[in-house]
Amino acid sequence: MALDLGSLLVKVGADTKGLTTGLSKSTDMIKKMGTNIQSLGRQSALVFGAMGAVSVVTAKKLLKLASASEEMQNVLSTVFKSDTSNVKNWAKSIGVEMGRSTLQMESFASSAGSVLQGMDLDSSDLVTMSKGFSQLAVDIGSFFNVADDQAFNALRSGITGRCSFA
Repeated sequence: MALDLGSLLVKVGADTKGLTTGLSKSTDMIKKMGTNIQSLGRQSALVFGAMGAVSVVTAKKLLKLASASEEMQNVLSTVFKSDTSNVKNWAKSIGVEMGRSTLQMESFASSAGSVLQGMDLDSSDLVTMSKGFSQLAVDIGSFFNVADDQAFNALRSGITGRCSFA
């Protein structure tokens, strides 16, 4: 025998006030989190944009430095020929010793060498005098509290007979 129970409708009553409050707080927290994430996104975009700008500026400076370095290597090899590696090694060690860059010391030595070439010196004397001239410029700059370039240019002017009136 089959029993037909039909449909059963059950109505349960419950106090949902706590559940509603909890869901409302959760919704507010999720909205705040979304706002914070949006703010973080904007700040990240600004930071990454600034980093990109800094990267471009840095890349330009590095390119300029690399170009100057390559040009310096050409000048060194033209002035010192077979003694180029000797001058490069000296520039590296004296640069560290004097707190100057290798590029600056190579620049001073090659500039001094190009001026001193006109004195018809043999290659070892040219190297020795160029190194001494470069060190002297840095020492004078330090002693008189002027920029190394200014001291170097003053020495070079003295050797070539140039003077300027400021």
